[in-house]
Amino acid sequence: MASRIQDLVEGATISETSEDGFKATRVFLITGVTGSGPGRQLTAMHSAPPIGAAHPVIPLLFCKTKRAEIVNNSPGQYKVTCEYEPGNDTPEEEITATLGGTVQSVQTTKDAAGNTIELGPVTIQTTNEAGDAVTLKYPKQTGLVSKQVPQAIFTYKRREEAAPTAAIQRYLGKVNSAQYLGLNPGKVFCSRINGDTDDSGETYLVTYDFQIDFNGWEADVVYEDSGTGLPLVGATVANNGIKTVEIYEKVDFNELQLVRTV
Repeated sequence: MASRIQDLVEGATISETSEDGFKATRVFLITGVTGSGPGRQLTAMHSAPPIGAAHPVIPLLFCKTKRAEIVNNSPGQYKVTCEYEPGNDTPEEEITATLGGTVQSVQTTKDAAGNTIELGPVTIQTTNEAGDAVTLKYPKQTGLVSKQVPQAIFTYKRREEAAPTAAIQRYLGKVNSAQYLGLNPGKVFCSRINGDTDDSGETYLVTYDFQIDFNGWEADVVYEDSGTGLPLVGATVANNGIKTVEIYEKVDFNELQLVRTV
């Protein structure tokens, strides 16, 4: 795992010539790099934009080369330099997009109107083994039910010049940090990246799946009643009985240049 602090000023350049047009250099500071030996350097490389990624500001510039250097002899910090030049070496092929829908089962303590599902208190009149009448009383409980939640899935396919190893490490299992597919951060989850080759590894047809949860991919953690094992009755955000937490790392999917406008 690593954190990226992008676009350092030191070492970053933009140049223009009459023959080649624009060229640019972007520098990234990668911190918190773990692992051992060359593995750390590879992790740092994967934390920067991949080869073929478009420049975020200058049109028609693409990342052509990358290099990683250790910073101040610190094994956990690397500087990654990305060189951007005109043209994309990826074979010319249109990006195809498919939109589908599915439902996913989630557990909830709320009804359709957003009200907490509560049961009880319950009073039961019965008899014991001796035949005497007894009254059993049970306190309130919060109901926990399964609910099918609709989700949209965007699938993109593009032929690329390399296996999607770097993309898998950088994007898979993460949510969007910037607006993507017209949705705010935290709504889009990269659920699949795979590549198929039919030319012995010269190129790969890479498939990207982005799953949308319109409510966001955060998780609500609810205080549990130790007696019932169910969510505690009366638990709210205000009384610290419910906490919404982010459980997925965030990354900017716009780096992939799959979506023309977002």
